[in-house]
Amino acid sequence: MRALAWSLAGIVLIMPMLGFETYVLPILGRLYLAGTPGIAPVVGLIYLGPAIVVFLLGLLLLAIGVIYLSVAIWQDSRLPGWAGVLFAIGLALWFPPFPRAVRIIDGFFIGLGGLWLTSSLWRATEEAQRNVSSASPSAALHRP
Repeated sequence: MRALAWSLAGIVLIMPMLGFETYVLPILGRLYLAGTPGIAPVVGLIYLGPAIVVFLLGLLLLAIGVIYLSVAIWQDSRLPGWAGVLFAIGLALWFPPFPRAVRIIDGFFIGLGGLWLTSSLWRATEEAQRNVSSASPSAALHRP
């Protein structure tokens, strides 16, 4: 639950900046290309203002949440611990202003850890379904 709470708090703080970058920056770019003077300094003011502090705080909270998730995966031992570690490293170090090579490595860790965790969950679910379907109907009803 700690991992979920910290991660959601981080996501809530990150999303406004990502929404701005997705929807507003393209409009500003089109205005600039259309010859509107004075648009370029607006972007700098946005990234040097309070929005960047909120964004950085969101990234920090997300990193804390994913570290809690990795610790929970490691301690529980039903999922591969190293998959949780890879996933946590990728998300904890995710920082969009980093150089492209670092972001590619982050994405690789997030993807590899996420796929590893997903495949483990998929196999565990299939195994549980096989166990339930092979048991007698009365035994399946009394299973915890």
